[in-house]
Amino acid sequence: MIVNVRGYYAPLIALLEAAIDERFMAPRHGDMWTVVAGPDEVLAALARAPRWSESALSFAAL
Repeated sequence: MIVNVRGYYAPLIALLEAAIDERFMAPRHGDMWTVVAGPDEVLAALARAPRWSESALSFAAL
C-alpha cells in the first residue's frame, strides 16, 4: 500500500506505472499495490484488497 499524502509519492507511482508501460514489469505487478490519499483510507483499502495468490511472492523472482 502506498499512502500518498499530499502527492508525496506521485513520482514513485509514475515510475512504477512507467515500468509497466515499458514492459520492465508485468501488469500483474501493478495489481500488487494500492494507492490511497491518506492514512484515514488505509483500513478500508485493506478490507477491500484481494488476497494475493500463492504464486504472488515468486512471480517477480528471476
